[in-house]
Amino acid sequence: MVLETGLALANKRVIVFTQDGLYRLHFDLRVTRVGEYNEETLVPKLVDELVKAAKSFEDEADRYVVSVSMELTSDAIMLLNIYGRLYKNWPVAGQQPAIFQSAAATVEPIFKDEVGRVLFQQAARELHSHGLFWTYYKPNAVKGKGDAYGIHATELGWTVIEHLWKHHDPLMRKPRHAPTGPDKIVTP
Repeated sequence: MVLETGLALANKRVIVFTQDGLYRLHFDLRVTRVGEYNEETLVPKLVDELVKAAKSFEDEADRYVVSVSMELTSDAIMLLNIYGRLYKNWPVAGQQPAIFQSAAATVEPIFKDEVGRVLFQQAARELHSHGLFWTYYKPNAVKGKGDAYGIHATELGWTVIEHLWKHHDPLMRKPRHAPTGPDKIVTP
């Protein structure tokens, strides 16, 4: 039990309190972040610890976004940029734009021709592997026209887009109507 508690306390989002006094704890736990409380101090101390835990979570999330952003190749970053620009002026009504090699090639010459197709596929797979893109596919989605499919940014993908361009282009933000998973897609 002491080992599990010690491991949990390494995570700054875990909150541990005792009424018995720190001196009653196992010697290994006395030096950790364990709060003492009584009936009068429990609520204020708990509020303070919850705020600290939330801040810790936000800091971890920010570090993760920065880390993922630093691992991306320039081709993947270009593809994220193209996708973000597709949404900057997209109307709320109608089907959301998906990213395809042909659309990317009209914006960025590096994605043209056969070599560009390979670069696009590699960048798209890289973004998929980091959980930044997801693939929408629906068989027989449009009568007489066949299946519907496309690549879209996930919530994490939009967070990375916003992180990368927050100082350069404030309009590169996730629109309220952007699909971030299969349950968020709008079809005509």
